[in-house]
Amino acid sequence: MEMQVWRDCHQKADDATAAMQEALAGLGLPDSAWSGIQGRVTNSGRAYVHMGMLRAEHVERIAEAIRSGLGPDHVSRPPAPAQHR
Repeated sequence: MEMQVWRDCHQKADDATAAMQEALAGLGLPDSAWSGIQGRVTNSGRAYVHMGMLRAEHVERIAEAIRSGLGPDHVSRPPAPAQHR
């Protein structure tokens, strides 16, 4: 994988990580609920966000926000369209 491709994928993973952290903070979850979230890039150049282990009560709050339609309102920009490789 070329270095620029890796950098672009890493930036995509970092942007998605920041968006998720912002959304979780917007739900009022403590820093400890989202501080372990990290952007990752695979050897094949796919960007991922590692969510790690989350407390059950925090996941319940996240799920409730998604079910009620409040989740996307806490994100400052619209989600990017899915890209298939």
